[in-house]
Amino acid sequence: MNYSHFVGLDIGKKTFDASLMSLEEKVLAHSTFDNNSEGIKKLLEWVSSQGLSVKCTLFCAENMGNYVTDLSVASITRSYGLALVCPLTIDPTWQKYPSKRHGIGLLVEVTKFVFSR
Repeated sequence: MNYSHFVGLDIGKKTFDASLMSLEEKVLAHSTFDNNSEGIKKLLEWVSSQGLSVKCTLFCAENMGNYVTDLSVASITRSYGLALVCPLTIDPTWQKYPSKRHGIGLLVEVTKFVFSR
């Protein structure tokens, strides 16, 4: 599948930050959602409200174990692409960056590299 956009997700126990990014890794929009089924529904609506097809958008997140379970199940039931990346694959120091958006950018960069092979 050729994706037109990426959504980098910084997953937390109660919420997650989402950055919508172009193929050139330019941040187009940013928002925060509850980490539950209602938050995931709002995330997908948010992407659609940006004039994008959810099916042409690749969602990228750290594999944070139980914190990504709802997101993983929803990716199957709602038919959207989800790439889960081991946090140490990205950069073992990325949590130290001053901006969550910078960390999300690294996540998208790694995902693009893996999917371009």
